[in-house]
Amino acid sequence: MCGDRLVRLHPVDLAANARDRRARREDHDEPTSRPPAKTAADLAFERDLGPVVDADGGVPELPHPDPTEDPTT
Repeated sequence: MCGDRLVRLHPVDLAANARDRRARREDHDEPTSRPPAKTAADLAFERDLGPVVDADGGVPELPHPDPTEDPTT
């Protein structure tokens, strides 16, 4: 009982329920093979952080900091 309202329960037909089709879209769109468009977040991430591996799958060389440079400037 939910508050003062009665709820009527009906018996379940398990066999019919097992065979029943579930809600589906009827139009069967073919999945696209194109990757999704890059978002602004994707572009900013690539601009700020760059690739993790180079084109050959290796680790790109990081620029070595110049010890004579002042890092605060």
